Amino acid sequence: MIKFITTLLSFILHIPVYAQQSSTTQKPFIATSETLASEIGKTYQRAKNCGHDLSNLSNLNTSNLFRKYLNENEIKIVMQQFERSVTKENGKACNLEEINVQTLISKIGNYMRIAVPHIRPQTK
Repeated sequence: MIKFITTLLSFILHIPVYAQQSSTTQKPFIATSETLASEIGKTYQRAKNCGHDLSNLSNLNTSNLFRKYLNENEIKIVMQQFERSVTKENGKACNLEEINVQTLISKIGNYMRIAVPHIRPQTK
């Protein structure tokens, strides 16, 4: 089950996004990004606390998701929320009921839909 979820997350974090344009402005979009980063960090650390490897949700992979939509300074701000969540959850007792990967996948999908207007040009 964990292997399936890891594969699914890997796919979601690397697929191109095509959706309708949204009127999301940059400040609310950064706040939305911070909220998602926090959720990813919580899920990542909670899984680690239970001995599960969700390396597709690691700091590097999460920052790569945001790199598609945010500049470097914004990524630093957003990833601080990821780190805070990881730190807050680190060392807590394992509680599998708190790990809801399906909800997180849905949140990532929703984020990617509203992020379309913020897609940054890819540089080589």
